[in-house]
Amino acid sequence: MEPTTVSMDAQTLLLVAILLAIGIPLAGSALFILYAAWNSARKKHLRALADLAALRQEQETERAAHARDLETKQAELIALRTQFNATQADLTRAKADLEASSASVTHLQNRTQVLERDLQEQQNRAARMEHTLADQKLEIADLTNQLAQAESEREKIDALETVLQTTRGTVTQLTGELAQAQEQAARATALEYESQTLRDTMARLANELAQQKDQVDQLTALAAARPPEPDHSEELRQLSVQVEEDQTKIAALSSRLSQARAQADRVISDLEQEKIKVAELTHQVHAARAQAEQLAAARNQIEQDIIRQNDLALQLEQARAQAARATALGAQAAKQQARLAEQKSQLAAARKKAATAKRLRKSAAKQRAAVADLKKQIRLAKQQIKTLQTQSQKREAVITDLTTRLYRIRQEEAENLELVKGIGPAYAARLRAAGIGTLSALANASVPQLQAAILLRKWQRQPAFEKWIKQAKQLSRKDKSKKK
Repeated sequence: MEPTTVSMDAQTLLLVAILLAIGIPLAGSALFILYAAWNSARKKHLRALADLAALRQEQETERAAHARDLETKQAELIALRTQFNATQADLTRAKADLEASSASVTHLQNRTQVLERDLQEQQNRAARMEHTLADQKLEIADLTNQLAQAESEREKIDALETVLQTTRGTVTQLTGELAQAQEQAARATALEYESQTLRDTMARLANELAQQKDQVDQLTALAAARPPEPDHSEELRQLSVQVEEDQTKIAALSSRLSQARAQADRVISDLEQEKIKVAELTHQVHAARAQAEQLAAARNQIEQDIIRQNDLALQLEQARAQAARATALGAQAAKQQARLAEQKSQLAAARKKAATAKRLRKSAAKQRAAVADLKKQIRLAKQQIKTLQTQSQKREAVITDLTTRLYRIRQEEAENLELVKGIGPAYAARLRAAGIGTLSALANASVPQLQAAILLRKWQRQPAFEKWIKQAKQLSRKDKSKKK
C-alpha cells in the first residue's frame, strides 16, 4: 500500500470521526426534538379526539333532544294540519251546501216565475185558441160551401175545355181560310195593278186615236179645200192608205180597249167580292180570337179558383191541427199547474235550506276564527322548527370544522417525511422540492428519483433509499388502516 493512500484513509477516518462526534449529539437532539414534537402532536391529537368525542356525544344528545322536540312539533303540526284540513273540509262542504242551497233557491224562484209566466201565457193562448177555433169552425163551414161551389166550377171548366178545343179548331180553320183570302187579295191587288196599267194604255191609245182622227180630219179638210193636183195625188193616196191603216188600228185598239175594260170590270168585281170575303173572314177570326181569349180568361179564373180551393183545404187542415194543438195546450196547462204546485213545495223546502245555510254561515265564521288560530299556532311551530334547524346547522358547522382540523392534523402526520429513519429536515425539504411531499409519494418513488432529488455531494454517503421506500410503504399502510 502506498503512503499517499494510507494518509488519505487516515484523513477520511479522522473526518468521519469528527463528523460523528458532531453529528451524534445533533442527531440525538434532533431525535429528541422530533420525539417532543411527535409527543406534542400526539397529545394535541388525543385532546382533539376527546373534544371531538365530547362534541359528538353532546351533538348526539342535542340531536336526540332536537329529534324528540321535532317529532313532538311534527306530531302537533300534523294534528293541527289534520284539524285544519278537517275544519277546512267542513267549511268547504258548508260553503258548497250554502252555494248549492242559494243556487237552488234562486233557480227555484226563477223557475217558479217562469212557470207562472208560462202558465199565464198558456191560459191566454188557450183563450185565443178557443176564439180562433170558433172562427175556424165558421171558416170551415164557409170553406165547405166554397168547395161545393168549386166542384160545380170544375164541371163548368170541363165544359169550357170542350168549347175551347172546338173554338181552337175553328180558329185554326179560319186562320187557313184567312191565309187563302189574303193570297186571293194579293192576286186581286196584282190584277188591279194590271187593270190600272191597261187603263193607262187605253188612255194613251185613245189620245193617239184622237190625234190621228184630228190629223185625218185636217187632211180631209185640206183635200176638200184645195183642188187636186197631179203632183199631190200620190201623196194623197198614201195619206188615204195611212188613214185607213190608222182607222184599222183605231178599230183594233177600240176592240182591245173594250176587252180591257170588260176584263177590268170583271177584275174589279172579283176584287170587291174578295175584299168582302176577306172582311168577313177577318171578322170571324177576330170573333174567334176574342172568344178564345174569353175562354182563356175563364180558364185562368177557374185555375185561380182551384188554387184558392186548395189554399182553403190547406187552411182547413191547419185549423184542425190548431184545434188539436189547443187541446194539447189545455192538457199541458194542467200539467204546468201541477208542476207549479210542486215547484212551490220545492221553494218552501229551499227556503228551509236557506235558513239552514245561514246557520252554517255562522258556524263557518266560527270555524274560520278557529282556523286563523290554528294558522297562528302553525306559524309559531314553523318558527320554532326554523330556530332548531338553525341551531342544528351551527352545531353541524362546528363539528365539521373540528373534523376538518382533525383530518388536517392526521394528514400532517401522514405527510411528515421525517418519520422515516434517515430523513431529516434537509432531506425532507429536498424531497418536497422534488415533488415527493407525502409518504405515499415516497412509497411509489424509485431509487433514481430519490437520488436526483437528494443530490448528494461527493463526500456524502448514499442513504439507504430502499429502506426509505419500505418504511414509507409501511407507514402509509398503517395510516390507511387507521383511517379505516
